Amino acid sequence: MSRKARLLIYVALLAVIALGFLFVAVGGVSSLVPRGEPTIMEVTALGRDSGYVEVLGTAHYPVRVKQTFEATWLKPEPPTQHIFPLFPQGDTMGRDIRILVLSEVEPDRMLGLEDRRVRGQIVRPTSRLLTRGVLDTYREHAYEFDAEFLLLVEDPPPTSER
Repeated sequence: MSRKARLLIYVALLAVIALGFLFVAVGGVSSLVPRGEPTIMEVTALGRDSGYVEVLGTAHYPVRVKQTFEATWLKPEPPTQHIFPLFPQGDTMGRDIRILVLSEVEPDRMLGLEDRRVRGQIVRPTSRLLTRGVLDTYREHAYEFDAEFLLLVEDPPPTSER
């Protein structure tokens, strides 16, 4: 086999590997892998290792917070995320946030509180998912954050509901 043919094979192989990494970076793998059924849990039982869960709790909407990250070539149209704290069901007076929900569904503007069922993935709060301004906004409105607060990234609604 000639040198040019081997070089062409190596370049093609590297291109396929680069496309594979790009596919994973965009999130293509997570959309192909079925998650299965979520574990049904109480808000107070959620922890870092909870994984994919379904939780019924009381969402607090008095502070309306949303964020949209800048468009990139990987995500040319990033979704707007609506953010709200989720407390144990019936807790309407809580101010210590343990679970913060990131949702693509905008809460009803007429509601200040709502018992809501949330299905999604428990993750650690990182600056990639949550801007510092969000935390500051809640602190300005007399909310505090638990030392081990977590994010619950709600599953996006089906495309027919968007």
